[in-house]
Amino acid sequence: MNVHESEKICRLLEDMGMQKTDKNDDADVVIFNTCCIREGAENRAFSNIMKLKSLKIRNKDLIVVVCGCMPQQKNPKYDPIKDIKVADIVLGTYNTHLLGEMLKRFVIDRKKIVDTNEYIENIELDAIRDDKYNAYVNIIYGCNNFCTYCVVPYVRGRERSRKMGDILNEVKILVAQGYKYITLLGQNVNSYGKDLNDESTFAILLANLCEIEGDFKIKFMTSHPKDLSDDVINVLSNKKMVRALHLPVQSGSDKILKLMNRKYDLNHYLSIISKVRKAVPDIAISTDIIVGFPGETEEDFESTFDLIKKIKYNQVFAYIYSKRSGTPACNMADQVPYKIKNERVNKILNEHRAIVEILSTQYLNKTFNCLIIKPNVALTDAGKDILLKEKTKQIGVFKNIEVKSLVGKTLFGEIKE
Repeated sequence: MNVHESEKICRLLEDMGMQKTDKNDDADVVIFNTCCIREGAENRAFSNIMKLKSLKIRNKDLIVVVCGCMPQQKNPKYDPIKDIKVADIVLGTYNTHLLGEMLKRFVIDRKKIVDTNEYIENIELDAIRDDKYNAYVNIIYGCNNFCTYCVVPYVRGRERSRKMGDILNEVKILVAQGYKYITLLGQNVNSYGKDLNDESTFAILLANLCEIEGDFKIKFMTSHPKDLSDDVINVLSNKKMVRALHLPVQSGSDKILKLMNRKYDLNHYLSIISKVRKAVPDIAISTDIIVGFPGETEEDFESTFDLIKKIKYNQVFAYIYSKRSGTPACNMADQVPYKIKNERVNKILNEHRAIVEILSTQYLNKTFNCLIIKPNVALTDAGKDILLKEKTKQIGVFKNIEVKSLVGKTLFGEIKE
């Protein structure tokens, strides 16, 4: 989501006549699009911002902009005025669309601008797409779930869905421009349409997108298990849908899931996995895991560890729990020591590496519909590379690829005409 927001910022600035540079010394404007979902990301952002002090001393005309989640916090770790002194303009997640206006104002009066006010209406900006084949499309903003560890509802507000017609029109344009993957974005895409005064649902949106003509596939992220309906699962089998699903479980312990306010238990999650695999047998499933949530005992952790072995995810993103100011979990008792959290997360990652090695052997002699991204590389829906035995000129098209051999975890295949 932050990547796509940065693409929109680039478009806004280029429309003002600016050019992108990767060198700070060459820049007239330096922009930090921040994320505070995890403590490490926030600390890195603040550290990198403060490193510009010396550059501002050398270049008095340099304008530093800080936007995104970090300034939007209700109980900020860093004060936008007192602590982020190097920043000339500070904008929250609701008002990036005001950046052009703010830059013009600052150039005139050279007075610091801080605007983190909440704007009800979604202002959709055009974007300069960084990816040649994949285009991101926002379908819903904000979150209503209030998981006890998460700051998203506090920094991005309540759920606000875009009108279905606007989404369909945007996707039609992107497909006409040649994009092969359309990735739908939202903190919880499954909640799409609940705030609209019509019959819009995520399943209906997906079905309508699948009716658009063209050689492309549809992805989405992120999907909350409590809202993944049977109607959505049924659409997953459509040939326009990627054979991949990211479904964050966060924990395999019912006790921890309740403390996290996830609003589902392990049995419900497992029933969804069963339905999905029945509807799309060859689907690749990935997940997020939070290790060391307050109150997580060794027994709770082993439940999560057993879940990973049972489901055999194609990909696992495991994170150590970190406190987020303003969230209920921040003040919970029984905070797990860092040493134990670190041991647990490494145990999960090591186990998953072993699972991936086993899963890799299951690719042999199977055929996958892949996008040819280089003369000798095809990409599966799950983002796995297959090296082609013979180079092809058919770049940027979907082809059926049969996996012929495996060396380590590297797959080798050929186009199956």
